[in-house]
Order: sequence, then C-alpha cells, then structure tokens
Amino acid sequence: MSIRSLIDSRRFDGFALIIAAVALFGAAMVLYRQTAYGASATADSAHYIAMARNVLDGHGFLSFYGGYPPHWAPLTPALYAAFSLGVFHPLAVAVPLNAALFALTVFTVGAWLRRRVESRFAVLWACMSIVFAVHFIGMFDWALSEPPFIFLTALALYWSDRHLEDGKRSSLAWASAASALACLSRYSGMSLVAVVAAAILLRRGVGRRERIASAAAYSAVSLLPLGAWLARNWLNTGTLTGERGFIETPQEHVPLMLEAISQWWLPYTPIPGAENWAVWVTVCALALTAALAAFALFKWLRTGAGAFVPLLVGFALAHSIFTLIGMSSGIADDLDRYVVPTYIPLLAAAALGLDRALAWARRRGGRARTFGRRAAAALTVALAAWTAYGGLVSALDARDRADGHQEGRTARAFQESETIGYLRGLLGADVGVVFSNKPLQAHLASDGGGLYLYPPYHWRDAVEEIPRRDAGDTVIAWFHDGSPAGYGASAFHFSPGFEPLGAFADGDVFRLNPGYAPADPRAGTLVADSHYDVYLNDGAMTWVRQPCSDDDAAGTIEMWVKPIDPVDLPPDTPHSDGVDMNFGFSRFGAKLDFSRFGAKLGDLCVIRRSLPSYPIRSVRTGQHVPGAGGEWLYRTRIEIAAGDDMLAYYRAKYETVSAREPLARSEYDVYADGGALAYLKAPCGDEHTRGRFLLSVFPVNLTDIPEDRREAGHVGMNFDFADHGARFEGKCMILRPLPPYPVEAVVTGRFIPGEGEVWRAGIELGGENAE
Repeated sequence: MSIRSLIDSRRFDGFALIIAAVALFGAAMVLYRQTAYGASATADSAHYIAMARNVLDGHGFLSFYGGYPPHWAPLTPALYAAFSLGVFHPLAVAVPLNAALFALTVFTVGAWLRRRVESRFAVLWACMSIVFAVHFIGMFDWALSEPPFIFLTALALYWSDRHLEDGKRSSLAWASAASALACLSRYSGMSLVAVVAAAILLRRGVGRRERIASAAAYSAVSLLPLGAWLARNWLNTGTLTGERGFIETPQEHVPLMLEAISQWWLPYTPIPGAENWAVWVTVCALALTAALAAFALFKWLRTGAGAFVPLLVGFALAHSIFTLIGMSSGIADDLDRYVVPTYIPLLAAAALGLDRALAWARRRGGRARTFGRRAAAALTVALAAWTAYGGLVSALDARDRADGHQEGRTARAFQESETIGYLRGLLGADVGVVFSNKPLQAHLASDGGGLYLYPPYHWRDAVEEIPRRDAGDTVIAWFHDGSPAGYGASAFHFSPGFEPLGAFADGDVFRLNPGYAPADPRAGTLVADSHYDVYLNDGAMTWVRQPCSDDDAAGTIEMWVKPIDPVDLPPDTPHSDGVDMNFGFSRFGAKLDFSRFGAKLGDLCVIRRSLPSYPIRSVRTGQHVPGAGGEWLYRTRIEIAAGDDMLAYYRAKYETVSAREPLARSEYDVYADGGALAYLKAPCGDEHTRGRFLLSVFPVNLTDIPEDRREAGHVGMNFDFADHGARFEGKCMILRPLPPYPVEAVVTGRFIPGEGEVWRAGIELGGENAE
C-alpha cells in the first residue's frame, strides 16, 4: 500500500502534511505517557508476552503455564516477537509499537475523512479528538491487543469504503488483508467482516454474481487465517476460543456500555452529577445517530450512493452486540477497553455531521445564515475547548498512572513490592516451575525461564501435587493480596517440604525441598495469651489455636501495626473509617481474612504474618466474626519490644518540639509538629496518662470528610495514651498525626470515665497541616 494511494494526493495537497503532523504529535503523546513507567500490563498482557517469548524460543504460541491459550488471538504476541528481535523485552516493544499504531490510526482516519467531508476543520477536529481523548489514548498505554485492533479496523473500514465507491479489486484486497489481521488481533474482528460482507452484498449498480463473488472472496480471505487458528485451538484444547460460560444476559450490560461510552467525553471530570447527565446525553446522541444512519441506509439502498454512514454505524452496532455477548461471560470489568474500538466510526460519523452543519450554514442566506454560522462557530469552539480539556487531563493522567492498582510493571505496588524484587533476583537462575496465586505477577517479574502456574485449590492438594513435579527448581511465590485459592501462605510455612526463602510484608517465597522440616509455629516469644495465642519470632507474628474448629477459623483477624515514627506510615494506609489517619499499617489491607492468610492443619489453626521492617511500638489484633452487629471473639493490644529505639526517638522529638512556641498551654502543652500534634507534659505521672484523649478535627473543606459527618462539621479522632504516647525521665509526650487534608482548627482535651473532662483546649490551625 503506497502513501500516495492512501492519502489521494489529488485532493489532499498540503493538508496531508497537517494530518501527518497531528499523527506524529499523537505518537509523541503516547511516548510521553509511557516515558517514566513503560507500557502498562494486565493479566492478558502477561499471556501475550509469554506467547511472544515462546515463539522466539521455538515453542510456538504457548503461555507461561506451558499450555495453549485459546482465549487470545495470535497477532499481538506475533508483533511483540517480531519487533523484539530476540533482543528486547516484549513489554518494551509495546511502547514504540503502540506509538506507531496510534499515529497510523490518526493518519488513516484523517485521510479517510478528507475524502468524505468538505470542511478541513471537521477533519482536523476529528484527528485532534483522537489525540486528546483521554480514554481512547489510554488504550495505547497498555500491552494489549486493542492498539493493533483499533488501527486495523480503521484501515479495513477505509479500504472497504473505497471498494464500495470504486469497486476495484485492489481496494477489496487491501480491505480483506486488513480485516484478516484485525480478526487475528481480536476475535471481535468477525463483527467487522460480517458488516463489510453485508455492505458488499447490498451494493447498488453491480450484478448479483459480482456482488456474491466479491463478498465471498472478502469473507474467505478475512476469515481463513482466523479459521486456521481456531482449528489449532480445537485440536489442542477441545475449544475454539476457550471456555466462556454465560453467567448473565447481554441486555443486563447495556447500561454499563452506555456509561462507558459517556466517559469518552468526560475525562475524569469532577463536575457534580456529570455521570448521570452524560449518560442521557449519550443516549440522545446515539438515538440521533441511529435515526440518521437509518435514513442514510435507506438512501443508499434506494440510490446506491452514500455507504459511508451505514458502514460506520453498522460496524459500531455489530461490535457493540459482540461486546455485550462477551460481557455475558463475566468480563464486564474490562468494558472500557472492549467498547472503545467503536469510538473511531462514531467519531467519523460525528465529523460528517459537523461538516454538514457547516455546509448548511454557508448555504443559508440573511439572518438564518448569520445565526447558523454563529451557532456552528459556537459549537466548534465548545468542541475544541472540550477536546483541549481532554488533552490536558490526558497529560496529567500520564503522571498519575504509577499510582494505579493494575497488575503490570507500571503499578507502584509492583515497583515497590519486596516480594517481586526478591523473586526477580531469584528468577535470574534457571527456575523450572513457579507456583503462585499471582502467576501473572511472577511472570512479569522475570525475564524468561520457568513455568508459572496457579497452585491447586486446596493446600492439601498443593502439599501432595507440587512436590511431584520434577522440572528443576520449584518455587512458590505467594502474594498476600492475591487470590486466596482456598488457603494462605501459612500452609506452606508449616508443612514439610517447603523451605522459606523470603518473608515480606506483601508476600512469601518458598523453595520445594523434600528434606525440609518446618519450624514449630509456637517458636518464639508468647506475646498474647487469648482466643489465639500470638507469638513473635524473627520479624513475624504467628497466631496459633489448638484445638481449632471451623468457627475458630471464621471471620477476619484485625491487625493494626503502629510504627514508632508516624512518618513510616504509607500515604495510602487503609483505615477503619477512611478518615482516621493517625494509625494502622497494612499494605495487604486493614484486616486479615483467615482463608487468605491462615491454614487449618488438622485441629491446628495457624496464621503467620511478617511485620514491616521499620521500628514498631505496638500491634492491636483481634478476631471479628460477621453477623448481626458483628461479634468480637477477642481483642488484645501487644507491646513490641521497641525499647531504646522508641525512647531515643521521643527524647529527640521532645527536645526539638519543646523549643518552639506552643499552640495552647493546658495540662498538656500542644505544639504543631509538621502534620501532627505534639502533646508535652513535665513532670508527668500515671494519673496524667489515664482515660481517653479527645480530639475533634475541623477541616477547611467539609468535602474532605465523609458525608455523614459534614453536618457536625468535624471528625472525631479520640485516642489512648498507650497508642500514641511515651513516658521517659518523668516526662510524657504524645504524637498524634492529623489527616492529610487542610485542617482549620482542633478541639482537644482529656476525659476520665466517672470523673469527666480534666482539661479542654480549642486551637486554630489555619490549614497549616495541608501537607
């Protein structure tokens, strides 16, 4: 395909260079969005990368678990393999490849529209609407099949439209080739083939035989490669596209699809109620589009002219139906990426409508012409402003992607994971098999080698089945925030044959070692004697109960770990009510689900959790069983032997803070210490640490706190001395972190049950703790 043929230089003249510049600008934006973190990766990405690696190694399209993956079409991994050249990591190839595909998409749409519309502004607006559509360009951040599929469908529609116009075999050949590649990129490409084949059959002014022959040739070329792939799937797995059980009806997901489409023009906007009216606007716009498409289809069938709109809307409708059917298989959580290929045809139809509106304004005379021109100008200015807003949000969004929770390498949780870091170093050797409740993470952490498998569902099966594997070194990588698979890492810690290699806050790593005998779960120091006995040993806590019934293993285990220095708290620390920002650490969640972290070994229940690496002062733990109002089986507070570390920290803090001017003088003098309040008392005895310390925080902006607390205008953050204070050398000091949002004032004091308030103080802060 020549560039001259695509852009039709007789009509485009120098405007083709403007479209090319916009396309290159779009490619630069894609590259910019991925400069810091690379391409994002999900579960599907891991399969594509594994398939690419196995192709390069001569094993064919196999996934990381060593089997045939029928759920995924082969074009994307084939592109990764081809462009990696066996030198670059396939995930690194996704960045320049996606940028190139985005530029080609923009250029193809621009070239196509310039053939169909008169207004250059409409063409330019459409191209910029692709570049600045944050949800659309976001699809090119990912190592997924959407980038090649979106480009190939646009290219196939372009050449199909050319064939419906000129009837040439060359345009039909290009349309067939692009459609074939689109089908090999995503199975939903079959909807494209159905629409184009129907359009060829319905052409006017052409004999029936020729129409049937052209449609048959197009369908054969488009579907034969996919047919070969599906036959391969059937021979190797017994299914065409993998097992996809229908769990819901397609019509149940229509509202979700409308909501996803409405987000195309609401790029993360904070406008109150925007989601609701945007859906209604989307419904109205789609209804209008459907009406115009019906009229255009009628005109085309009657006169044989104007197949452009029916082709566009036909593909959008067919692809949407295909997506709704796919969503019935339980994949609705990825709705945005599945529905976004319809953005291009619907945008092209909108550009045609804009072009017709501008043409109407030019043809009208007198006041009508003036009004029409002004209305059109206002509309184009509004669309341009909204599109520019999308571009701004898109640029800002690029800097925030590392805070996401996706499973790929761009997620902050992935980058900072201690388990991933350890596993990455471990996989430098020739590891035969890696069992993991997150095999996708394990695969992305490595640069090749090994099989990555989900473990058997039950730990008893794992204990029996995993040791049977004789494929070199076998490793178990267990992430605490992964799928529980019916048991927790504790099952490996206390079962023979699984040697611990590393224990971290977010996961544990084991090596299969038939001669390894596990340690006694009761080893270490008994720090709590309760419903569960709690032991402290080698930077980890172990909960033990024997005998243990199923009821004893129900519910959740609460675990609040309090550091000596509040600075050690991660900024995204989860809390019991989402507002109280002063205590608690748990990267894996505020509560521990027994099935996720514990193991029931006969009549023994055991849970093992690694503690954070920074100095700790205490842990509050207990077991909560869901029910009417909930039920606590036990609650206890455990002092960790921080000793000299904690006292040294508070001594240094006391000297620094006491040299400042206090915010308030009372029984305790209250000082500002960064984003915290510091309470100082000297001399200080037991009577000064009794009772409950009261703290009401008044935010500058009430929207920073939960809605049910806004009427009161403040948030209660009461606390005990034992949780936030320390006594040393006759002095008392309390450090109480404030929320991260701006605080206007606080009211604090101390209350002793049976005696009432001992002291009370109101303090103006003026938002000084905003950071």
